[in-house]
Parts: sequence; C-alpha cells; structure tokens
Amino acid sequence: MNPIKHCTSLALATAFALSLTTTIPSSLTAGTTDAKNVAPVTPEATFTSESWWTMKAHLGYESLHVYRGVDSSGGLPIIWGALDLTLFDALNLSLFKGNDFDGDYNELTPTISFTHDLGFVSATAGLIWYTFPDEDGLDSEEYFLKLSRDLPAGFNASLWLSYNPNASGWYNEFKVSHLLPLTDRLSLATSTTLGWSEGQRSGGSGLDNLTFAVGLPITLTKNLTLTPLGGYAFALEALESDDEAWAGITLTLQF
Repeated sequence: MNPIKHCTSLALATAFALSLTTTIPSSLTAGTTDAKNVAPVTPEATFTSESWWTMKAHLGYESLHVYRGVDSSGGLPIIWGALDLTLFDALNLSLFKGNDFDGDYNELTPTISFTHDLGFVSATAGLIWYTFPDEDGLDSEEYFLKLSRDLPAGFNASLWLSYNPNASGWYNEFKVSHLLPLTDRLSLATSTTLGWSEGQRSGGSGLDNLTFAVGLPITLTKNLTLTPLGGYAFALEALESDDEAWAGITLTLQF
C-alpha cells in the first residue's frame, strides 16, 4: 500500500464530509497535548495579533496511562508533565514526560507540527518522536495529519491519520468532543474516539479501540484550570488486550 496515496484519499474524503456541516466557531473546543491525548477539552484564550505566542504547562496524575486503547504504563499509575508552545498560531511544539513511581515506565516524547486554517477545516501535520530512555528498541517516530472542524452547540469533530515507519503501519482515529459550560467556572468535557489500525497490532488490522472520556474542567483563575477526568477504552478486533479504565487529574497553566 502506498502511504501517501492512502493518507491523501482519507484526508480528502473526510474534509469533504466535514465541509457539508454548518460551522459555529468556538474557542471552547480546542484540545491540549494532542499527540498524547492526555488531557480532555479545556477552554483556552483566543489568539490575537498582539499575542504571537501562547504556551500551556500541564501537570497530571493517571491511575493508568491508557494511550490509544492500550495500557502503556504496565498497569502502574504515572505522574506526567507537558509543555505546549504555539508560535504565530501556526507552529506547535510540545514535550511530554511521563514516569511511574517505581521507575519502570519512563517516556519522553517531543512533537512538532504546523497548523493551517483551510476555512472548512483546520489542518495540522507533524512528527512525533516516541522515546523511552530506559528501554532499547522502543523508540520510534510517527508522521501524522489531523483535520478538525468546530460544529454547532459546542461540538468538535476531528480525523487523525498517522504512519509509523518503524512499525510499517497506520493508526487512525475519528473523534467527537463536546464542552458544555455548567457554571462560570465549571464545564463538562466529553469525547468519543473510534480508532482503527493497519499493521501495528498483534491482532491484525481493523477496528482498534472505542474510547470514552469525561472531564470536569474547573477554572481556578484566569490562567489556571484543574480537571478531574476518567475514561474507558474498549479493545476491538485489532487489539489482543483487555478493556481498560482509568482516572486522573490535570492542572493546566496557560501563559
């Protein structure tokens, strides 16, 4: 299979489908630390010409680090931190660091990407470097394309397409997220993600995972948000693993 042809066909088909939906732009439907999917939807400030850079710092705890439907921390809780820097509303630089309490899980993952608003969708293309300093042979890179669109009533839909040359396989997912303001300081954030993979899993190719997540972003100050969160991932045909449930809490500081 030609990776370029595969990615282009899926991207064009989804962009066309999303363009049929009437959009209401919303600053409440932006995600954080996209590459690792470790934080739910949270409010963020609107970019203006006077602010050519924005940055977020995250500190979190998870009872289990579930990534794309799979327990990635060996059944152990983790502490993680991340930095997200956006320049000129286009260049995105992220760094994720996760560790368990016993030293068995150690991950350092930087990401670089570029975002461009196409009008009917926002497109982001980039590269993730998965690095595990204490393990040999696990490091890999992943090239990705994300298309997203704000929808009416606080919804956002996105398509993620990624290729890992080390695994010679694809991981793709379609995600619908929603943010419902409950009070001036409290919101309900939910997301549903359906993943499918080709050549990356021991169970073969096909539907990969169905993951539900919920969070309660609490605005502590103008720049500080605390988010209790939880989720459940159903393992589908491509995964030879159990379903996973987890809970956690994230503190986000926006500069």
